Amino acid sequence: MRGSGDSRGRHAWLHAATRGNGPYVVLLVLLNLLFFGDILFTENTYFYRDIAGYHHPLKKLVTEAYERGQWPLWNPYIQFGQPLLANPNAMALYPTQLLFHLLPFDWAFDLNLVLHALVGGIGAFYLARALNFSPIAALAVGIAFNFNGVVLSLVNLPLLAAMAGLFPWLALFLQKAIHNPSAIRLIGLSVLFCLLFMLLEPLTTAAVFLFLVPFGVYVFLTRQSGVSCPKVTLRLLLVLVSAVLLAGVQLVPAVEMINNSGRIGGVSFDIASFWSIHPLNLTQMLFPKVWEDTFDLADDDSLRFSAFSESREPYLVSCYGGLACLVMALLGLLYSEKIALKRLLVAISLIAVVLALGKYTPVYGWLYHHVSPFRYGRFPSKYLLTLAMSFSLLVGLGIDQLRALALKSRIPGGKRRFLSFLLVTASLLVFAGLLALSSSWEKAGFDIKDNLVKLSYQGSDVKLQMSLIREAVFYLCLVVSGSLIGVFVAWYRVGSSLSVVLVTALIFFDLLTNHSVNPVIPSRVYERPPVADWLLERYSDEGLSRVYHPISEGPIRILGKTDSLIWRIVFSRLAVGPYGGVGDH
Repeated sequence: MRGSGDSRGRHAWLHAATRGNGPYVVLLVLLNLLFFGDILFTENTYFYRDIAGYHHPLKKLVTEAYERGQWPLWNPYIQFGQPLLANPNAMALYPTQLLFHLLPFDWAFDLNLVLHALVGGIGAFYLARALNFSPIAALAVGIAFNFNGVVLSLVNLPLLAAMAGLFPWLALFLQKAIHNPSAIRLIGLSVLFCLLFMLLEPLTTAAVFLFLVPFGVYVFLTRQSGVSCPKVTLRLLLVLVSAVLLAGVQLVPAVEMINNSGRIGGVSFDIASFWSIHPLNLTQMLFPKVWEDTFDLADDDSLRFSAFSESREPYLVSCYGGLACLVMALLGLLYSEKIALKRLLVAISLIAVVLALGKYTPVYGWLYHHVSPFRYGRFPSKYLLTLAMSFSLLVGLGIDQLRALALKSRIPGGKRRFLSFLLVTASLLVFAGLLALSSSWEKAGFDIKDNLVKLSYQGSDVKLQMSLIREAVFYLCLVVSGSLIGVFVAWYRVGSSLSVVLVTALIFFDLLTNHSVNPVIPSRVYERPPVADWLLERYSDEGLSRVYHPISEGPIRILGKTDSLIWRIVFSRLAVGPYGGVGDH
């Protein structure tokens, strides 16, 4: 009998996960099916940026090698040959490679991208539950992370999408390993770190550890009695060592490749900091559609933000975390009794923002010159992934306070806090309203002509339509007002449970605006253009030619058997080359 009771105790967490939390996880899955329906259930696919001209062909080569019964060791088509398995971007040993052998390639390719957002959302949900958030608050955390603009911006970068999916699970298993360690939890944490190390992306790994290290300290300080510091330290050390050893199958060849590449001594500061978050980009948190790049092939002004990134597209298309989320995060900051957790999340968020600003602050330059790991990472904007995690948990704190807001009004200082909350939100609405007035822009020194606000940055002109600004202001007022209605309903105890559900629903519908973060295009663009088939047939005796592109030497040159640039130009133009080079491999 005793053994039976112990068994039930050991598996209590499993029963809780499958019974009490199950409906919320199912709901998260359904929301993802709705959000990514145009990718999962139509012929559309992603094409923007490196996903088309880089990741798609890499996955093709890896999958074809496995299907021939070979290890995907070598890519013969770039620079007269490059390592394939050693390149972490190929993700040749990552578990999701199984999708490409169980499903048609196109479907597996799309599923491999969107699956990581769902996995991250579910992980954020269980992390919140482990921190004693209510189920509905944990659901809000999962939604806030799953559909955050930062996470969705990484969907078209498979390596980074995988890291976003692993992030909350690492925090969850770290919390479990410290608070209630067991062999299964320690093994699980080791496997998760192994997967993280196999991805081998320096800056995103640093962004993950920026959260995990202080979070681990917080978890340790709030541990139950009987958990000693030496034991915890030893366990975590064993976890990290075992993770590195497990990941060695990817790390060893990758390190060897890096030692024979241009990154052996790090990269220049210009390259390391190129895609920093411009301060204006942070205004996307309030006005998501003003700076949104629509990637319209027929619209020269579709890349509005390119002037702030040297005529390049922004690395993160959006950093919009939701206005309803912002209201709930503010509520959590004012009312939540989890003081230590609040301070931790705010501190992590501020550090992440400073690092993400990169070259726009002196901090990153100092770190680059004095802390050697910063010389190997690229694109500081990746640190906003840390902000996305912290911000999502603050949203959950607010949802939990919304549930008890009527009771909070009776405690000393409750009404004062509520008035502070109303003052901040009212200030936000007033500020937004002023931006809708042309006179406000004129007084600030901007030129307004033909309903356009003209900005100038480093010699580049940026034009914003006043109608677009007013639409963004109207949207802000609509969402914030809707959130405030939910807060007032909870304050007066009129169906407070209903208000929690409605605000959580508003959070999701608000974040639906991030659906346009990743543009889509019919998957047939990945098919080989007719001109390529014609050339292959005409020159079949010669075989495939390789393309060599020495960027540092100026114009593109093709060496080998192909003696004309026409092949490359026509091939690129027929394959939507201007945006990601689909088919250009």
